[in-house]
Amino acid sequence: MPGQRGPNLSPGSAVLVFSSSVGSWVNGSIVEIFEEECVADGYTMPAGCIKVALENGSVKYVMPNEVANVLRPRDSSDMTDNTRPQRPQANPQPTGRADAGAARLEARDRWNTYEIRLQDIFMEYDRDRSGALEVEEFRALLRDFNQGRDPTEEEYSFMMKLSDKDRDGRISLGELHYALRAWHSYRHMDDSLLRLFAEFDFDESGHLSVNELEQLLTAMNGGKPVPRDEVIRVMHQADMLGDRQIHRAELLGAISAWYGNVDRKDTDLPSLLREALARSIQEADYAGVMDQGRSAFGHATSMVKGLVGYSQVDDGANPSGAPGTTWSSQPGIPLMSDPGVSQQPMGQRVIKALPLALSSCSKFCYVGFPFIFGWMLVFAGWEYRDNVCPRNLDGILMWFGFLVLVFSGLAYVTDPNAVVGRIAILVILVVLDVVGVLWTSDPAVERNKGACGLSLVWFSYFVWIAVPICSLGYLGFLLATHVRKLQRKDDHLQNEVIVF
Repeated sequence: MPGQRGPNLSPGSAVLVFSSSVGSWVNGSIVEIFEEECVADGYTMPAGCIKVALENGSVKYVMPNEVANVLRPRDSSDMTDNTRPQRPQANPQPTGRADAGAARLEARDRWNTYEIRLQDIFMEYDRDRSGALEVEEFRALLRDFNQGRDPTEEEYSFMMKLSDKDRDGRISLGELHYALRAWHSYRHMDDSLLRLFAEFDFDESGHLSVNELEQLLTAMNGGKPVPRDEVIRVMHQADMLGDRQIHRAELLGAISAWYGNVDRKDTDLPSLLREALARSIQEADYAGVMDQGRSAFGHATSMVKGLVGYSQVDDGANPSGAPGTTWSSQPGIPLMSDPGVSQQPMGQRVIKALPLALSSCSKFCYVGFPFIFGWMLVFAGWEYRDNVCPRNLDGILMWFGFLVLVFSGLAYVTDPNAVVGRIAILVILVVLDVVGVLWTSDPAVERNKGACGLSLVWFSYFVWIAVPICSLGYLGFLLATHVRKLQRKDDHLQNEVIVF
C-alpha cells in the first residue's frame, strides 16, 4: 500500500533493486507507483505496486509487501556495511540450454504454459489478497498441484525452504516461480530418471559423495557433464537442517529443483493453442461468467460513486475509524469511500468505469444469448407446425432449440457427468445442423415452398447456415484473443519482465 513505501520512493527515483535472476542488487529507476489496482503488461497489479525499469532494459514489478526486501533508494553515500541492504537468498542461475539434456529441455518447456498462468494461479490461492501466500494457502496450492493429495511434512518443509528466500514465512509471487517449477519437476519426473535415482548407491548414514552425485546428475542430464558448482548446490539444498546429514527424500527434492532449472525459450504455437483452447472452454462456465459480470458491474458502480471495496459482514461500525473514510451499513454493496476517487469529476469516473461496464454487459449477453436463441427456435417451430412440408422443418427447429436450452442449462451443473452430457448434446446439435441443411436444401422442399411456408424455409436456411458460421467465428475469435494475450505474457517472461 502507499503507506508501505520506503523513504524517497517516487516516480523517477533512482533505486537499487534485487534481481533474483542476476542474484545481486542492480540499478534501476521507478517508472510508476500504482495508486489503484490495475492491469499492466497483462498482469493484475494491486494498489501500491511499483514498476521499476532496470539499467539492462528489462522491467520488474515489485509487490507492496516486497518493497522493503528488494527495493532501496540508490544513495550509497550514507550506507555503511551495517546499513547497506542485505541480499535475500537468490535462486540459482539456470543451466544453459546447450548444457542440458533433451529430457530436461522437454520438461522445462512443458512448464512454460503453467508459468504463463502463474499469476492467475497465485491470485486464486491468495484468498486474503495480501500479495503473498500464507502457510495454509501454499499447502493448498501444493495439494492441488499434486492431484488432490496432501504433500507430506517432508515435502512441504522442503518446498518452504526452497521458496521462502526472505524467511518471512510467506511465499511471494516472485518466490513462487522457482518453487513451483521445482514442484512440477518433482511430481512429473520420468520413470527412467526415478529408476536411476532408486539405483543410486545412497549411504543411509546421510553422507553423500560429491563424485557419486555428479555421476547421477550427469546420467539424468542425458550424459552431458554437470558443472561441479551445480552438484555442490544440489547437496546444499538437500541438507535441509544444515547438519550435513542428507536423506533420500530431501535429495530427490533438490535434484528436482535442479532438473527444472533450465533457461527458458519461447513457448511454441501448438502449446499456446492448447492453452488458449483450454481457456476458451473454461469460459463456457456460465456460473463463473455471471459472477465475473456481477463483480465487474459492482466495481463499475463503485467507481462512479467514488467507492471502493465490498461489505462482507454488516456490523454497522467503522472498522478503522480513519478520517475521511465513509463506511456503508448495508452488506453486499460498496462500503468505503475513497476521497481520491470521490473528488474526481463525475465524467472522469464514468469514463474509468466504462470498460468495466462494457465487460459486465458482454458477460451477461454471453450467458443470456443461448437461452434466448433456444426459446426463439422452439417458439418458431411451434408457430410453423401447421404445414404439409415434405420435410419436418418445424420439428427439427424445435428439437434443436430444446437441446440448446438443455446444453446451456448443464453449464450450471457442477457434477462431472454434466460435462459428458454437454459433449454428447453438442455432437447431437452438430448432427441436427447437418440434417437441417440437407432437409432445407432438399429438391422436394424447393418444389413445395408454398406448402412448407416461405417464412419457415428462409428462417431454416438462416439458422442452419448462421449457427455453424457464428459458432466457428466466435470460437476463432476467442482462440485468437487468448493466443495474443498468452504470447504477450510469454514475451514478458522471455524478456525478464518479472513480478516480485
